[in-house]
Amino acid sequence: MHGPNRLLFLGLLVQPIASQQIYDVWQTTWDRSNLFSSIGPSSPINFVKPGATGSADIVVSDSTKYQTIVGFGGTLTDSSSLTLNNLKTKNSDHYWDILQKMFSPEDGADAAGLSYLRIPIGASDFSAKCDLDDVNGDTSFQSFSVNNAPSYLFSVISYILSINSILKVHIVPWSPPGWMKDSGTMTGGSLKSNLISAWLLNTGSHTFFQNEPQNSNPTYPSSTLTPATEGRLARDCGPFSYKLNMLICRFDHNWNSAAGYPVQLMQADGAAFDGDSFHSAFPPKNIYFTECSGKLGWWGPLRTEHQCSGLMFNIALDGNGQPMLPGTNSCGGECRELVTVNSDGSYSYNQEFYSLAQASKAIIPQDDGGPWGQRIEVSVGGSLNWALRVGAYATGRASSSDWTRYSLVVMNCTLLKLSPQPLLHCGSPGNDNASAGWNPIPVTTTIEFQGMQATYIFPVGKVILYCHLTRGFTSFGVTTLWWFASVSGSNANAAVN
Repeated sequence: MHGPNRLLFLGLLVQPIASQQIYDVWQTTWDRSNLFSSIGPSSPINFVKPGATGSADIVVSDSTKYQTIVGFGGTLTDSSSLTLNNLKTKNSDHYWDILQKMFSPEDGADAAGLSYLRIPIGASDFSAKCDLDDVNGDTSFQSFSVNNAPSYLFSVISYILSINSILKVHIVPWSPPGWMKDSGTMTGGSLKSNLISAWLLNTGSHTFFQNEPQNSNPTYPSSTLTPATEGRLARDCGPFSYKLNMLICRFDHNWNSAAGYPVQLMQADGAAFDGDSFHSAFPPKNIYFTECSGKLGWWGPLRTEHQCSGLMFNIALDGNGQPMLPGTNSCGGECRELVTVNSDGSYSYNQEFYSLAQASKAIIPQDDGGPWGQRIEVSVGGSLNWALRVGAYATGRASSSDWTRYSLVVMNCTLLKLSPQPLLHCGSPGNDNASAGWNPIPVTTTIEFQGMQATYIFPVGKVILYCHLTRGFTSFGVTTLWWFASVSGSNANAAVN
């Protein structure tokens, strides 16, 4: 048996089962006193007979289930691969430390278990310019070769897979070859209508046909694609996807356009797609959150109301957000990486990593071959109900006799509302202004589950402040905790630590 089940088995020999119990707590705090740290609990946190509720009251209902979360992660751009590969040469111990910390899914490990990797095919705004087939008129793609991509990309991918065998990968081109476009170049423009079928031949193994299909930028590889064209590509690609057991996902672009392009796409060819539709219009379709970084909001991937994944952008860059494609105006210096790798071989994780780590810890399989976490119903009451952002998840087990793991990911936002005025300056990178005179307020919270109640105090959460010294929001705090119990309605006992 696994973890708490083994402890319970021993406990049965000497005493009856007492209660459900919080089994583990991982926490990242705004003052950096904890950074994705396992903090206990130092004393048992039991679910007991319900009493008075706290300032916030979290109510978890495992009888109402929503989407399965397929993973959290980031984008392995050519630049990220090069940065990591250079680190391997400079300091191989640090290289392996980063890969283990980020990607190991081992239960109980001091690791995030990031399990979703997005890989650009060919050139992007974070790559040396790369065209996988630059032979003009080669509509049969005889000269196409993935070996035109840098070798260090494949090297890093293979090492990540050696650590995490349950990794999910989606690949997406930033642009077709320039000779296939009306612009004659990979930077900006659109796919020529008479070459749609040829492009299908080349993208038959991709899960996405086009990154940001509404974006035509003359400073880096990009290409527009109409809903009708993307729909045709997906429809014609259907037979290939079935043979390869592959999902076809569309509209890898900003969510503020979700009421337009993706709805038109789904109305035209909805049966061909699995993802990124507008949920209100097409609730059965999965939504994949594929990119967010820096000023655009590190907390975005934690919002799993409808999406089944959460990804940041670059996995690794240097302290200046480099290397980028020369001449690009992409990001404006705000695409902060998960881990910053310095020229001397030192490195530091950023808030983007810690937020993903906290979320990933809640949904990775508890057992080898076991299921992923599934979002379940949760609500928040009490006088400070506005202060907490909460996600609740149930992770089943490989054996039906083992107890389900129930997880909460909680962010305390009291500082956002209670601070009398915005802070007008930033401290040095890494300082996070812990002594800036703010008044963060922990929230005493009751947790209601299956007719029982536990109490936990959640430390203060995020600081909404952009600091150009650190290229992102300066502070935040997230708590992930879990317990083991039988599914509602079953006769099995709850887990005891």
